[in-house]
Amino acid sequence: MIKKSIGVPTKLLLLIVSTLLFIAIGFSSLSYWRLQADFQAFQDNNALQGQRQVNLHNEVLRTKLTVWLESFTDLIELSQQNDFSTLALQLEKQYNALQFHLNVEDIWLVDYKHNILFATNDFPTPLQENISQVLRVHEPKSRIYCPQSCHFLLSVPLLNKEGDIVVVTMSTSLVDTLFSLKTTLNRDVAIFKVDNSWKKDQPKRDRVQVISASNKSLTESLVALSLSDDALDESLQKGLHLELTDKSYLINVLPLSKNPKNSFYLALIDNVTAYKTKNSDYQNRFIFSLSIVFILLAALVYFISSPFTKRLLLLSNALPLLSQKKFEKFRHINFNRPRMFADELDVLADSTQDLCSELEQLNLVVEQKTKELENIAMYDLLTGLPNRNMLNYQLRKSLANISRHQDGVAVLFIDLDDFKKVNESNGHNIGDQLLFKQPNVLG
Repeated sequence: MIKKSIGVPTKLLLLIVSTLLFIAIGFSSLSYWRLQADFQAFQDNNALQGQRQVNLHNEVLRTKLTVWLESFTDLIELSQQNDFSTLALQLEKQYNALQFHLNVEDIWLVDYKHNILFATNDFPTPLQENISQVLRVHEPKSRIYCPQSCHFLLSVPLLNKEGDIVVVTMSTSLVDTLFSLKTTLNRDVAIFKVDNSWKKDQPKRDRVQVISASNKSLTESLVALSLSDDALDESLQKGLHLELTDKSYLINVLPLSKNPKNSFYLALIDNVTAYKTKNSDYQNRFIFSLSIVFILLAALVYFISSPFTKRLLLLSNALPLLSQKKFEKFRHINFNRPRMFADELDVLADSTQDLCSELEQLNLVVEQKTKELENIAMYDLLTGLPNRNMLNYQLRKSLANISRHQDGVAVLFIDLDDFKKVNESNGHNIGDQLLFKQPNVLG
């Protein structure tokens, strides 16, 4: 009965493929983690770069407004005046020029008693807080103010001849900042508002509103995609990675302002399609290279192990000849020995040849001893004549052949009377001669 088994090449192939697969999974995991780490570093770098640019543009805007106010107060000689009426009058005259050149939308002039000396709009609460801080520390203060749209607020303290203090606050739009960021960073930027009072039973589209953007259609499409994610708050902290029309976008979100009702964010939108395509190509090349290595190693393993397997099979098929005592035929089998270098299979083949010789010698000895035992069992040691065992064997044999040949069987019994007297009278030697040379003695 032939037992089913798995060939050595198959076992080696499975072993090597399993090992390579384990190594490949390890390298793939490391590669994936490396790509994720690189992408996270890329995202963090973009966010950091964007934050730095926002801070830089805010500082530039702050510097422009501060320098203009210093030049303006020097021009009107505020330090030589006893009150702030001239300052209020001149600010009103310069309002249109400020709107045109510095994109100033509103101006407030408030004294240390919080009396409004000049204002182009209502006096909001955040502005009052900003002015209170300036009056307390006597230093300029700036902040992002977002009632419905976002503005940059700058409050600067000024002194007249009497040492009285007044605070000038200017509000500028962030449109120029968005344009500068888009130009500097070479990416789309947007400002959007998130409703903090939104509830899950309300439509998601009502939660996020785009206020201004360098590419409003793209921003609104990306916002619509982000609303499909229930974890929007977490995404706002970690950033968004969205797919739109076969393109990949990375959105880094920077907080601008927050109040109990709304939160305002600055979004930096990067087209990372090329980056993602590069990573995908790298993964495809890695998988392709790994597949080629698998195929080549599998072929190499089969090529190397196949001759060994054939020799083992040849040897295993030849070993039954030893049990069949076909020693001469076993010695003439060619075991395909290598021409140059011997290996363990050659040692095994030599051992089987030695075993064949030993078994053949042992078989000859066994046959010889068997014949001797048969002679001892079937013939008398003294006379060399067949004994009772031989008689019984021949009788059973003849009786078994009666039905086949339809013959009879007869048994002749010969007895020597008074043979005991021969031994006692003439000795055992004469008795033995009588048995060996019975015809001559009787004659």
